Amino acid sequence: MGKPLHGTLADAYLRQRGILRAPAHAALRFHPSSYYRDLVTGTTTSYPALIAAVTDGAGMITGVHRTYLAASGGGKAPVDDPRRALGGLLGNAVRFCMPVNVPVRVMVAGEGLETMLSLSHVMPGMPMVAALTANHLAAFRFPPGAVRLYIAADADAAGRHGLEGLSRRAQAAGILPLVIEPELGDFNEDLRRLGPDRLTKGLREQLIPDDAGFSSALMVAGREKRLPLSAVWGRAGSVSVAGREGRAPAACREATPTTRHPVLLRVSQVSSPRWLRQRSSR
Repeated sequence: MGKPLHGTLADAYLRQRGILRAPAHAALRFHPSSYYRDLVTGTTTSYPALIAAVTDGAGMITGVHRTYLAASGGGKAPVDDPRRALGGLLGNAVRFCMPVNVPVRVMVAGEGLETMLSLSHVMPGMPMVAALTANHLAAFRFPPGAVRLYIAADADAAGRHGLEGLSRRAQAAGILPLVIEPELGDFNEDLRRLGPDRLTKGLREQLIPDDAGFSSALMVAGREKRLPLSAVWGRAGSVSVAGREGRAPAACREATPTTRHPVLLRVSQVSSPRWLRQRSSR
């Protein structure tokens, strides 16, 4: 199913968007000629494509997401819907630095692939998932042992619906949901226009201090233990073998969530004396 990302048109596309570490992620591949069918006219053709594996909690591939690219290298392919997914997406996601069969205490979940790759660029040690759509974000299945869940905010109404749905489900599961927001329109725009240092600073201000060690300043990507791409994608295009992409994150001091939290919380709300007084008076 495609070939490694490094040096390909898909790698160049992501680099144009400020995402420089994408080849390190085993979930991503490149296909030079991926099938495309126009759903209106029925005509078929092919385009180069960035391929992302959608996996379940055990690391098994359940679906595939494709971003069709212009062969000229000028961005996405000139079609109405350059992003498509197929397979079992509900409850699953494209995973970055997510260990398998190991408790994941702290993680980030969001909707778009490039949004989450932008966050992973500056927090390479943080487990993350891209659920691909707002509805699938709301239905994401939490990994075992989760304590805190950061949710990357999208500005549109559908994105807010997914965020709120996931937040409610997290609270019901005893997980503390916390919202992180970009300065501009989205986190990829922050990365491209403001730069990685400014993005890292903005995220540090939104993370609980115990979790800030996952940022680029304190987590060196070279320390991550990775399996070869074949561990996820298998040999000769097989998808029957799956493995973990990175090691489990360092243990964090546990926070105790309750279902009384507001649906949407930010770290400033959790840590401010006013919020604590409000909580203690209930």
